[in-house]
Amino acid sequence: MKYKDLKDLDRPLFMKSLVEFDTLTEINAEELSLINKYSKKELIEDDVYVYPLIICDNNIDRDKEYFSIQDLEKLKSLFLGKTMIVDHNWKAGGQHSRIYKTELIATQTVSTNPDAEAYYQLKGWAYTLKKNDVLIDNIEAGIYKEVSAGFSVNDYQCSICKNSYFDFDNCSHLKGRTYKVEGKETVCYLRMRDPKDAYEVSFVAVPAQPAAGITKGFDLSKVDEEKEKLISESVNKSNSKESTIFIANLQKRGEKSLKYLKGLIEKAQNEKSEEIVISVDELQKEVSAYEEAVTKNEELKKEVSDLGPKAKMGEQYLEDLKKECSRLGKMAESESFNAEMMEKVFDKCDIEELKAFQKQYKDKVNELYPPESQMKSKETKKNSFVDNSVYEG
Repeated sequence: MKYKDLKDLDRPLFMKSLVEFDTLTEINAEELSLINKYSKKELIEDDVYVYPLIICDNNIDRDKEYFSIQDLEKLKSLFLGKTMIVDHNWKAGGQHSRIYKTELIATQTVSTNPDAEAYYQLKGWAYTLKKNDVLIDNIEAGIYKEVSAGFSVNDYQCSICKNSYFDFDNCSHLKGRTYKVEGKETVCYLRMRDPKDAYEVSFVAVPAQPAAGITKGFDLSKVDEEKEKLISESVNKSNSKESTIFIANLQKRGEKSLKYLKGLIEKAQNEKSEEIVISVDELQKEVSAYEEAVTKNEELKKEVSDLGPKAKMGEQYLEDLKKECSRLGKMAESESFNAEMMEKVFDKCDIEELKAFQKQYKDKVNELYPPESQMKSKETKKNSFVDNSVYEG
């Protein structure tokens, strides 16, 4: 079963990026040659102003999503030649710059990529005309600093099973949850796989909550809810004893009919009879009962067999939910959180009660620790170390 609203993936995603101020680009003949590919008239050095952008990278973002190097390579081509505007206003008169060059840059930044890829940034260079003096003054004064890049992708891929996140039959993982894979605790992340388009890059006002990360036109929470509902139903179905009793009853009925038929054959053989006298209705009744028992038994055996993995998935889901509640509780209440006592409480809770605890703690954590953006300036990174080891489970 696949998620039904994949058409929503056509909606653009917008990722927070930065203008890079610590490196200047010399406008030489090679740069001018690249710029003039997009100009109808021949531009010279005195005509243009150039500034670099860090568009995105392949580390995990705050939404637990990431690109692969392969995806960055595709975005590198897609963003080439794209226009720059303000506040995603797609009017022709709002265009002020154009991206004329893109490159993948390897840096010494620590990689958090789930696929163990080295760290890479997708960097772009944009040009504008020097007569746009207000724009240039705003850039150099640090007023126009943050940009938002619009793009779309073909799929979201699970980092654990490598299947599409929307393929519920082959991917039973939920984003951000922890699963035991080959004896190791592994978090489910989503790869924004196979970018299909890039739209534009906009200068945007600094939002009230600076860590904008990636703002999605496609709401993945709907997929998470549908998947979680499917898992919950599997848990409830696997806990039902109705199927086992039904199989047992049918088996007894079938065994009785088969035994009856075998008894007739044995009696005929003992009496050295070559024919068995039994009415067609009676024989049909016993044969039908036996066939029904065999058929139902095989169907229900298969159903119980199919429920096995789902039952394990459901048990894992409950354990993950308990761990998530403990982790969020420690973050929300710090030293006042009695882990030993609350773990006993969580053991007695059903799914809905655990989800209520999870929401309560998550809301408090979001108030205490507002999320931060994927991309930061170097100065911000120097002063943003926080020791979160106390909250590790």
